[in-house]
Amino acid sequence: MGTLGKVIYTAGSLIRETGQAIDRLGSFLQGNRAFQEQLSRHRTLMNIFDKVPILHKDIFVAPCAAVIGDVKVGPRSSIWYGSILRGDVNSITVGSGTNIQDNTLVHVAKSNLGGKVLPTIIGSKVTI
Repeated sequence: MGTLGKVIYTAGSLIRETGQAIDRLGSFLQGNRAFQEQLSRHRTLMNIFDKVPILHKDIFVAPCAAVIGDVKVGPRSSIWYGSILRGDVNSITVGSGTNIQDNTLVHVAKSNLGGKVLPTIIGSKVTI
């Protein structure tokens, strides 16, 4: 992603933060008459600059799970509560019919000790 893309990405983050700050200020100014609902900032799918998760339409991702960056998930797969698939420095591929159970963390290394790039590949019909 080029410099312009990073600037736009940063501007989007700043605009979101500004909106939340205005909401907090308005609630503060209303005093006792204000009702402030706590918003969850959790996002199930999150890109990292130009690395965007690619998920088949026929999968389940729990509301509190996180799929981040360069991650591809095949059909009939499920990612359960509290699980994190973090493809930030390398890619993660999950095959079809695979079950990533509760609170599982799948992360990747940029390369092995020899410098060879090794993505994480989880096969089909696997339970982790």
